[in-house]
Amino acid sequence: HRMAADPQITSLWQQRQRLEGYLRPKGFESPEHRQYVKERLRQWHQHYLRQGTQQGLNVCQGFMGHGMPADAHILEHLVTSLLSENFDFEKHFVSLGQAVPPLLDVGQSQAAFLRLVTDQSCFPRPTPHYEVVTHGRVWRLRPSGTNHLEALGLLLIHLSRHGSRFYGLFPEAFRRMVEATEVPGFVGRPFSWLQGAWRSLWGTTSWAWRPRRAHW
Repeated sequence: HRMAADPQITSLWQQRQRLEGYLRPKGFESPEHRQYVKERLRQWHQHYLRQGTQQGLNVCQGFMGHGMPADAHILEHLVTSLLSENFDFEKHFVSLGQAVPPLLDVGQSQAAFLRLVTDQSCFPRPTPHYEVVTHGRVWRLRPSGTNHLEALGLLLIHLSRHGSRFYGLFPEAFRRMVEATEVPGFVGRPFSWLQGAWRSLWGTTSWAWRPRRAHW
């Protein structure tokens, strides 16, 4: 009871609970999934993101065999969780099938959203694949482990160019890269965006991959 009344301890516990959400992609919430995701994030940081290499995410990792999330699922959830820190990103900008997001600014010139075209209700879950819809036009992107990040980049470029009121709610690291990049350059270099996302997370979620004394 004394610990529960301590504001600092309460704040730390709330932060811990929030960060735990980053380790639990939709449909992969078991303790085994959590540990697997945590270990993959460590590996990304050590082998891909810290060194700036572009060896690519393993699109099929965990997909066909042992029931763990593919790297594309982990990346999708990591980025979506980060964006949802400031506003309900999925309700504003993500649709399933032919529906539109429930909070989309329909009729506005900047109206645009991501459309998930793979059925995530089946098992095993296929790698998530997104299209970008911008005021009636559909941008069909190639399947890849970074498809979600590429689709997000196109969405942000559209929102920036059309002065969307939601653009300022996206993390500064994302906005800086949008303002310095044209569409062809972005699609060819998704890892530069992923590194920016990683930097925006650094310092708040570093417990997920740094060695700690406690075993969580």
